Amino acid sequence: MKKLVKHIDGEQSESRPLQQLNGDEEREFVFLDGLRESGVVNMFGASPYLEESFPSLNHEEAIKVLSKWMETFGSRERARVLNGVKDDGERKQQ
Repeated sequence: MKKLVKHIDGEQSESRPLQQLNGDEEREFVFLDGLRESGVVNMFGASPYLEESFPSLNHEEAIKVLSKWMETFGSRERARVLNGVKDDGERKQQ
């Protein structure tokens, strides 16, 4: 399903999904978002936390997941803000 993204000028347009995530990646990204918000660790050192929380990931896989999360963070965050999603994931009243 395509999402509507609000442009800065207020218009809406249909866009391609910013990032296609499979179920595992989505869970891992949600975990990383929470870890970032907690402030427990500098995100450059987050791969051991991924390895501990997702035992199916080896060290190299955890680094790949973290790298993908970092590479896509800005575009995902912009889309979230432009679509009016609050920090807790709920849609803001307009």
